[in-house]
Amino acid sequence: MAGKSKIEWTERTWNPIRGCTRVSEGCRNCYAERMAARFSGEGRPYEGLAVITASGPRWTNEIMLVESDLEKPLRWRKSSMVFVNSMSDLFHENVPLDYIQRIFNVMARANQQTFQILTKRSTRLLELSPVLLWADNIWMGVSVENQEVMHRVDDLRGTGACVKFLSLEPLIGRLPFLDLAGIGAGLLGCMEGIRLLAHNAVIDKILIRGWANLKEASLYLGRSDTFLRRYLDQPGDGNPDPAKLNGKKGQKDWTFAVTELDRFNKDVLRASVPTVDSGGVEIRNSQLANRRSR
Repeated sequence: MAGKSKIEWTERTWNPIRGCTRVSEGCRNCYAERMAARFSGEGRPYEGLAVITASGPRWTNEIMLVESDLEKPLRWRKSSMVFVNSMSDLFHENVPLDYIQRIFNVMARANQQTFQILTKRSTRLLELSPVLLWADNIWMGVSVENQEVMHRVDDLRGTGACVKFLSLEPLIGRLPFLDLAGIGAGLLGCMEGIRLLAHNAVIDKILIRGWANLKEASLYLGRSDTFLRRYLDQPGDGNPDPAKLNGKKGQKDWTFAVTELDRFNKDVLRASVPTVDSGGVEIRNSQLANRRSR
């Protein structure tokens, strides 16, 4: 199944795999599970993959490889942002490696499209990363719903993906310290979740690495250095003295205090997708601007 999407950070979906299994608390109210259960009757697309139980819709833990949909992106003429496996998880343990590799091969060949993959199975993602074809039109992301699964960010950092992103949806617990080092595409996909819980101060601090001084940071974020000082933690909390920053050589770790999370989100995070990520891969700012305007 493939088609246009109402998801704010993508344009269409592509599902060469159907079916999934709950893996963490972030799966509790899975929209894909609900939708699959609705279309699980005899002869319908998700037959045998989901059921309605007394406790609500549930995956049956069965996986279907949809060969007929595998090469669909090769027939799409218009360039678009494509969410891969919105109704499954590409790195589910029951998806064979050779099928995952075939999907990656199709994505590399359909280089007029930008593919966005999102997984909660970061351990398998990291294990398979060395044998996957990481074309520069493939964006890789992980879901992080609470502190218990923060290891997914580290796993993502260790992959060969050219562009890496996070989704913090559903944000159901505190993330007291979120390290964005190596996450080249910022927080694509998590903005609504952050806004909903901003008043609870779910995120206390955000770490972004690699700026030599505030002037460099301002160019990276598209905001003035004076503007950024409003959010920068005080010296002694992991940051150099802001008064002594400009002109200093070398990279530093920067910690932003998120005391007014909603304002920080709107002012800084939406501008925090770099023109070039740490791997030197250009990101199309016009597409990113489209994502933000929806």
